[in-house]
Amino acid sequence: MKNMTKKIDGIIALVLGIVILIFPFTVFSIIAFIIGVGLIIAGAKRFYEKLQAKSKRVINSLLMIAIGVVLVFFNQFSRNILGYLIGGLFIYNGILRLVKYNKVKTPMNKSLASAGIVAMLIGVVVVVFPGIIIIAFNTLIALLLIGYGVLRVFIKFNFAGKMSKFKNELDDDQVVDIESE
Repeated sequence: MKNMTKKIDGIIALVLGIVILIFPFTVFSIIAFIIGVGLIIAGAKRFYEKLQAKSKRVINSLLMIAIGVVLVFFNQFSRNILGYLIGGLFIYNGILRLVKYNKVKTPMNKSLASAGIVAMLIGVVVVVFPGIIIIAFNTLIALLLIGYGVLRVFIKFNFAGKMSKFKNELDDDQVVDIESE
């Protein structure tokens, strides 16, 4: 029964990985919708609680509702915003590296400054093509799920059983009891 559970677990991971690989934007849309609904509900609940407590600190709850509405109703916009944010972070990181590591000229600082240039180039590509970050992230997740599924379905790995079998095969003089020392 335990082995069958591992296989079912692996099959589910394989199917999810393949679906994410084939339909990256659809999967993103579904996840964004679910997160958006959650943010709307949580923001409304928090807003109601703040009103009941007669608190004037409702900005956070209104922001949660606004982000939830964008994720639910403006999915293409949220995809682009995600790409712009991540691309902007890459560009910002690259500029910081260039400024920081160009002050002192050492071989190590030159390589770190060149990493800043690479980060800026990646940021520009992500800003110009914001959907590429979704495809890259979903591809990574899909490959991890597929690899996990293959391991669970096709490869029997039971390390605990193999270790106890190995320990039983050892002679008594080869086994060292750590606790008695």
